[in-house]
Amino acid sequence: MQPVHRISALFRALRPNQWVKNLVVYVAIVFNGKLFDPEMFMFSTVAFIIFCAISSASYLLNDIVDLPLDRKHPRKRFRPLASGQIGIQDASFMLFVLLLGSITAALSIRVALGILVTSFFLLHAL
Repeated sequence: MQPVHRISALFRALRPNQWVKNLVVYVAIVFNGKLFDPEMFMFSTVAFIIFCAISSASYLLNDIVDLPLDRKHPRKRFRPLASGQIGIQDASFMLFVLLLGSITAALSIRVALGILVTSFFLLHAL
């Protein structure tokens, strides 16, 4: 597979269409009247990016664990990992990078955010 197609398939495996759910991190500053506070907006934006990364890590973990079943499923068999567009090694490496990066970033901002992000991933993993 050509590198461009492999990168495209890996990006699709991150399920960016699901990232919209992470916009919920802005709810607090909207209802708090601080949407236009630059510091709060920046914190929420970084939290949004971190949650996009950790949710993508959980999707990759799910795809790796469910690989044999997904290959037999009428719709899921077309996902990048199940269809063979990306390998388990690539998916596992990206999972590791996203997991380590998002938890490290969250902990470097606030311990509470790090705990929340880690708990989010563990909840999805279990």
